Amino acid sequence: MSPSRRWRRLRAAALVLRLLRSRRAATPTRRCASFRDAFPYESDACCAHMKRVLLRRIAAKPFHCRSDVDVKLLAELLRRSRFSAGLTSASTDALARALHFRVVHDGEAVFRQEDAIEDASGQFLVVLGSLLVFSKQEGAGDGPQSSRSGGSVERLGECIGTCNQGSICGEDAITGAIARTTTVLAQTTSLIAFVTKADYLRIARFNVEAEKNILRDVRHLFNASELHTSSVRLDTAVLNDRHAMGVIKQFLHRYECFRMLPQECFLHLAQKLQLNVFRPGERGNSIKSFGDRSKQEHSDILPLKLKYQDAQPSRQ
Repeated sequence: MSPSRRWRRLRAAALVLRLLRSRRAATPTRRCASFRDAFPYESDACCAHMKRVLLRRIAAKPFHCRSDVDVKLLAELLRRSRFSAGLTSASTDALARALHFRVVHDGEAVFRQEDAIEDASGQFLVVLGSLLVFSKQEGAGDGPQSSRSGGSVERLGECIGTCNQGSICGEDAITGAIARTTTVLAQTTSLIAFVTKADYLRIARFNVEAEKNILRDVRHLFNASELHTSSVRLDTAVLNDRHAMGVIKQFLHRYECFRMLPQECFLHLAQKLQLNVFRPGERGNSIKSFGDRSKQEHSDILPLKLKYQDAQPSRQ
């Protein structure tokens, strides 16, 4: 082979190699898909159908027949829908084991406004289907209203929203509310999951993150400053706020002695709650009760002070 022919072949090979390198640089690198991307919840129709079938099978199983795979799938469903916001991974798994399922048909009521919230009341998650949320103003008539078909329907109020797949409703069951604030009806035949108030409080009681969130919310309600305030009580605006009172009730429900009190005592308890700020080096009776360490030297302590006689309702 002549040198000129060999040179032409080498130039052609170098040109092909250069083209291959340029094409590889222009092509984006493939990244490994995460677990959630590999198993999408709604984007892939085939995968969504498979998950619906699995959820129906899990819903038909008793509690003692749920496998670890079923619990992991339910826990992933709770994390995606923020049903277990603030809970650790172990608490979310325990919540998945205590999860109940219920099938509601078109027009069936999940719960109604002004229903009393008890330990069996629950917070709901829409797994399949959709729900309608109604709310009526205070003082509105509760009498029946005649319809065009000749029957009578209950006044549900105004439709304020729709709960689709993955939505949550009935949060007032775990926030310390006394009664339901909305009415929820099934728009279509739906599969809903729920956890009772007693189970949620039992699981959240041993959850460190949930305890921190409750204490942080209570501290924000007092709006105390460690530098300028040594003792503070709740403002009137906070006492009239329904959400703030729900936080106070959730905080007091963590203790058995306050949980047994009637509901009308909670407002009186909230008025008596007092936040004391102990700065480094200061002494306090509340600190002396914890052993011999009567003097704190490192950080501020913010104890809530509530006497037992304050739990008795005022007789005025």
